[in-house]
Amino acid sequence: DCKDLLNKGLSRNGVYNITSPAGGAMQVYCDMETDGGGWVVFQRRMDGSQNFLLGWEEYASGFGDLRGEFWLGNKNINQLTSQNAHELRINLRDWEGQTAYAHYDAFSVGTEATKFFLTLGAFSGNAGDGMTHNEGKKFSTIDQDNDESIRDCASSREGAWWYGQCTESNLNGIYLNGSYSGEFRGVYWSYWRERTYSLQFTEMKMRSL
Repeated sequence: DCKDLLNKGLSRNGVYNITSPAGGAMQVYCDMETDGGGWVVFQRRMDGSQNFLLGWEEYASGFGDLRGEFWLGNKNINQLTSQNAHELRINLRDWEGQTAYAHYDAFSVGTEATKFFLTLGAFSGNAGDGMTHNEGKKFSTIDQDNDESIRDCASSREGAWWYGQCTESNLNGIYLNGSYSGEFRGVYWSYWRERTYSLQFTEMKMRSL
């Protein structure tokens, strides 16, 4: 993974080929700078160029441009996190240029049979604990409702996420420009900026421990 590449002396951010735990080739974007580097980036929002309002199969397999906006794919995330322990870091930026981050000291995503069940460890960081509510939840998309709510959270929030009674964060929502009104459908992290504020930049990344 990216940490192995870093340990071999590859220290530039960018797209690399790695060998997946299943033995196949996998292209990933490595963040070699943040907090010591060695991170596999699995989600990025930055300009609204990629449609994230997609279905189960797209989120399972992955979509987008690794150098731009993308989701690496739940099957790939499961493969990478199933072999050894990982941590999770989330970087956020608002439209005023302020930044924040959230860190979880354990992170894994289950197989498709578990509906890509999310496991998270303890939180640290300055963004507020926006994802503990999602720990132990199944992944939902607009065409597959696996949440614990009487409403269809993925459809009402217009984004795929690990919903329980909906969520305090959704980084796969609709890319909007800052504050908005109505249903909580933007790219939001409510413990840092309110649910009716859509962030300018998000990046989710994992690193083996």
